[in-house]
Amino acid sequence: MSLQSSTLKINHACESGKKFAELFYEQLDKSRHLIGQLYHDTATLIWNGNHIVGKTNIVQFYTNLPAIDTSLHAIDAQPVSPIISKDHTSILVTCNGRMSINRKQQHFNESFMLIAENNVWKIVTDTFRNY
Repeated sequence: MSLQSSTLKINHACESGKKFAELFYEQLDKSRHLIGQLYHDTATLIWNGNHIVGKTNIVQFYTNLPAIDTSLHAIDAQPVSPIISKDHTSILVTCNGRMSINRKQQHFNESFMLIAENNVWKIVTDTFRNY
């Protein structure tokens, strides 16, 4: 792969990851009923060590959470090597910031592995930890 091609892939991943993260947290905060659209049918969510499998179960989990207000401090995204992602175009998105849950402020880190499915980014794994 040429340097120019590699740079284009990195830039595309950064732009896509930023847009995706902003959409995800907007839906988490304000339109949680739509969040299932962002997950692959067989996605996995690990939320503070709790393992949830499948889009339907993930949506139910989020629906049962209290109101959340997030503030993103940093977003990083990078393309995933074809050695790992095989035939899928994939990016890894890492976010950190602060969130208010039940008026309690906490820091958080979250990582998304996204795959392109019919030209739409879908979460296949989502790992969240607050502290």
